[in-house]
Amino acid sequence: MIEWMLDCGYIRRDITHANDAIASLVQGGRLDLMQQIVLLHSPPREQASLCLHSWWNAIKQACEQGYLEMLQWLMDHPLGRELRRNMKAHRKYSHLIRLAGQNDQAEIMGYLYEQGGAEEAEQDPIVIRKYADELRVAIRYDRCNPVKWLVENIAFPDLGHPGYMIINITTKFRRFNILQLLHELGSSKSLI
Repeated sequence: MIEWMLDCGYIRRDITHANDAIASLVQGGRLDLMQQIVLLHSPPREQASLCLHSWWNAIKQACEQGYLEMLQWLMDHPLGRELRRNMKAHRKYSHLIRLAGQNDQAEIMGYLYEQGGAEEAEQDPIVIRKYADELRVAIRYDRCNPVKWLVENIAFPDLGHPGYMIINITTKFRRFNILQLLHELGSSKSLI
């Protein structure tokens, strides 16, 4: 349908169709068509530009779906760079990293961490607490890849009671594969 709208010129004439199409194309992983749409509206015309809100939604969907190449393109595009200017101040990198983790997308988690998530984690203890919450949820739902990524990349300082809860959650939900993973990573002592 979007290809037909492109061919007929609807997307070129109406920026609303372009914004809607971008959101739809992420779900199908169609970076090629997304790039065509952006070219149609570059440089932005006065009073009619691609919406930052649509761009942000596309970034979130790319994180959920695991489309790393698309995410990189979205983040590197001028609209993505505009969004990135305020992402750390509003804990958006950690939000996207957790979103990727909820969808078992460890590769996306790593990319976002390199782009700004590491600095966010260093500067804001609330971010670490949210990662600890995400670790517990990932264990509960048996998401080994995010568990491994979180344990390898996030410095959970003296987890104390939450660490005890992590071991309890692992055993309560019979996630012995994750318990084994924690042991293999050499982190079981730091989590108890």
